[in-house]
Amino acid sequence: MTGFNWQRYTRCLNQQKWLSLTGFIVCVGISGAIAFRPWQTSLYQAQGVLLYEKPLDISTTATEVQAQIKQLPEAALLTEAVIQYTAEQTSISPQEIAQNTTFELPDPQAGGGIQVMYVGRDSEQARETLNLLMAGLVNHSQGIYLDLIRTKIDTIQEQIPGKEAQVEELKVELQNQTADNASNDPQLLLDLEKRLEYHQEKYVELLIFLDDTYTAMQLTGGLTIASSSVIAPNELSHANVLSILSLGVLSGLGLGLIVIPLVSSTSRQFSQQPTTETAADS
Repeated sequence: MTGFNWQRYTRCLNQQKWLSLTGFIVCVGISGAIAFRPWQTSLYQAQGVLLYEKPLDISTTATEVQAQIKQLPEAALLTEAVIQYTAEQTSISPQEIAQNTTFELPDPQAGGGIQVMYVGRDSEQARETLNLLMAGLVNHSQGIYLDLIRTKIDTIQEQIPGKEAQVEELKVELQNQTADNASNDPQLLLDLEKRLEYHQEKYVELLIFLDDTYTAMQLTGGLTIASSSVIAPNELSHANVLSILSLGVLSGLGLGLIVIPLVSSTSRQFSQQPTTETAADS
């Protein structure tokens, strides 16, 4: 086994210098095109914060419903309907909006707001799309709030007639028992009075709950926009550009100084072997 022939390598490098130089230039050129490609340097990121509304303390129902909204996952807030609404107001497809949107719920322990970010091709597009997204999220969350309130109202209204009928029946029964002096049973009358009092309290509670729920419907729930802004272009950092260019230079040096001369030297060596073997045979 023979060692590396530096003389042959130097001769091949000299013979293939233009090809090696071309390979080096091509590698550096490709890396430069990647590092400075225009579509990468024209992206802007708009970011905003959505806060959960804090209903007034005048309604217990509003507070309870708002607590339910805070437990909703991303899929229940950033829905296809919200994305479609945003797409209809812009010239951007729903798929592109969904792909370029980042939605981060707050840490339940730390609290805070929902972070919404959108990456666009220019600052105006990014800002407009983000604002439409957040407006859609606010409207959707308020719709959820009202739907939950209406569900509670429907549930209460379904219970009121039955409870009212129970109260009226007990009143009639108590009146009948009181009027029938001959069969008056003190314990029976006491039990009827307690049952009537209990169901009257439940009936009044339903009416109070219904009134509180109607009050909650007049309040604002869901989400509200806290802030929005467009940060600096989302460009490749200077370090990343240098890294890509450095990789291109190293690749070019490797191709021009190592790969091409070695391939040329190896090819020349194999092409000369038959001639050498023929001379040895003769």
